[in-house]
Amino acid sequence: MSRKILFFDIDDTLMIGKNHTVPDSARAALEAAHKNGHLLYINTGRCKSFTQKVLYELPFDGFSYACGAHIEYQDQVLLEEFVPQEDIQYIADGLMKTGIQAIFQGPDLCYFSEPAFSWLAGLKGLPQEKHPDNAFYGQTCYPNLKNFLDKTYREDYSAPMHLFLEEGMRVNKLVSFWTDPEAHEEFLRLMGDKPYQYIENRNGFTEILPLKYTKASCMDFLLDYFDIDQKDCFVFGDSPNDLPMLTHVGTSIAMGNSYDSVKEVSDYVTTDIDKDGVWNAMKHFDII
Repeated sequence: MSRKILFFDIDDTLMIGKNHTVPDSARAALEAAHKNGHLLYINTGRCKSFTQKVLYELPFDGFSYACGAHIEYQDQVLLEEFVPQEDIQYIADGLMKTGIQAIFQGPDLCYFSEPAFSWLAGLKGLPQEKHPDNAFYGQTCYPNLKNFLDKTYREDYSAPMHLFLEEGMRVNKLVSFWTDPEAHEEFLRLMGDKPYQYIENRNGFTEILPLKYTKASCMDFLLDYFDIDQKDCFVFGDSPNDLPMLTHVGTSIAMGNSYDSVKEVSDYVTTDIDKDGVWNAMKHFDII
């Protein structure tokens, strides 16, 4: 059997989002695939500083964070791209001018606008400091940002909390939250021809990344690095932000609980994540 490389999204593909657990059958499938000599990779939009710790207990050979802007193999950094300091300032100025709240995300720390900082501190039982000199001081945390922090950062983010802006921020990507479409359009106008891409999610949530990095670009990098043919690449996903990797190379596998748009473009639809979806797909393709 030729060596395969398998890429996995995290939320609702490998980990059940509502309780942050990896099904036992998925754990067993990963162990069996690794024992058979296949390479296993997490391919996520999350940066390293808030990737769930439970994933490091699983037999992954490496991680692609921040949609391919940060790639590691056995704890060795193979690729890492940071937003230049002058761009961090420029982007932050645009956010503050338009009143859009945001989180700058990096491998070591995340940096929050004032409302997100205070709200998350409250969720984690930390002092809710106020910073009158911060441009966001006095703003209320947007409902969509509250929901995002409650679902992801409360449990997954364990690094120290920081406000932006600070000297020496190491940032791979950022996420912005808005409730006023006109403010969002104004921010995009201010960004002009800066070399960034904007991934629009539901409910006023936008991911902002350096232009050349996607969940597909990391696959190309690793296929070349390990000298693996495209036919030996398998990709697991469930949501629209997985489409760049699901439609790029190899064999695409949609979880049974996937969006319809994901199922429509995938080569194979397995069962739901909590109905042995990962295990069943690996058995179907004779990976295990």
